[in-house]
Amino acid sequence: MGLLYNRAAAYLFAALMVLTAVVAGGAKSLNGLRGETLDVFYIGEGDGLSMQNDLTERINQASGLAALAKRCGADSSAVDEVLAAAEELGGSDKISGKYAANLRLTEAADNLYNTLTAMNLSETDARSARNLITNLESRNTTINRTDYNARALAYNKLLQGFPGGLVSMLRLAPPLELFAEGDSQRGLFLI
Repeated sequence: MGLLYNRAAAYLFAALMVLTAVVAGGAKSLNGLRGETLDVFYIGEGDGLSMQNDLTERINQASGLAALAKRCGADSSAVDEVLAAAEELGGSDKISGKYAANLRLTEAADNLYNTLTAMNLSETDARSARNLITNLESRNTTINRTDYNARALAYNKLLQGFPGGLVSMLRLAPPLELFAEGDSQRGLFLI
């Protein structure tokens, strides 16, 4: 009973309660913001068009380009390269992995398109190839215009302050990956 009347113990208990409330509130707020930011990537911003949707469409367009190339007798290794890159993009779970796979898909699709343009294609096949590569490029442009990375960086910066740093240190709100590679990931606050 003496502990209940001890002023120092009461102050310590009050401080612990305040700290617990700050951490719990911070974790809830940060996780809400984290979810909203991930929604920009996976669901979109109200219009239903997301980066993930654009990546899926790029897979579809690349598969169409590969099918056209195969039908036209293009080099099978170039076709296989596009299909492998599309499969890698579709199978990647991490956002940074999707970025790397998207780069490989872009390179492979460009190489295959260059192979196709060097071939003697019919006017219809040439137009189809041009439309497919244009759609691939258009989706990439759309992806590059989204503000997911800016939001992810802003969220990660919150993890460097108070109470975000404490919440992050306790692993209650993990940092977000950027849709970028290598040096661009330095903006992340990783513990």
